[in-house]
Amino acid sequence: MLIATKNPIEHEGVYELPEAQMDRFMFKIDLEYPKRDEEIRILKRKHLDDFWEVNSVISGVYLKHAYASVGEIHISDEILEYIFDIINSTRMDDRLLYGASPRASEHLLYASKALAFLNGRNYVIPDDVKELAMYVLSHRIKVKVEYEMEGIGAKDVIEDILKNTDVPK
Repeated sequence: MLIATKNPIEHEGVYELPEAQMDRFMFKIDLEYPKRDEEIRILKRKHLDDFWEVNSVISGVYLKHAYASVGEIHISDEILEYIFDIINSTRMDDRLLYGASPRASEHLLYASKALAFLNGRNYVIPDDVKELAMYVLSHRIKVKVEYEMEGIGAKDVIEDILKNTDVPK
């Protein structure tokens, strides 16, 4: 597993990754500033030097079980077609310089199965796909400059695609 960060304020020494490398990241998650109570708790822990204890949140045995269980999650042909339709719509959208790759559809499949597992289901529903599409796709598509200048971003395009893609029954 790899987690990468990018500081949007200081770009000195930070270079954009090529599209092929960005495509290897499963999710793009934008982090917000912490809430007031969270940041105060961070300050208190810093003040008390209370960062030495690390607690395990999951065992290796459970992680192996979860990984195997996610592999057994059922996904219907209709949901697979739904994933394809979303991905293909990014490739056909005139607002985009380029759309999502086949790896994006694979990652949306895997993530949807994992979300179904986390929600206690042994099957994927369209809402699993919709909930994760933004995180899986936002870093894999490129909005044309003329649309960016109008204030249209990747998230806007993905929202439009999700609204306009037929959801399986």
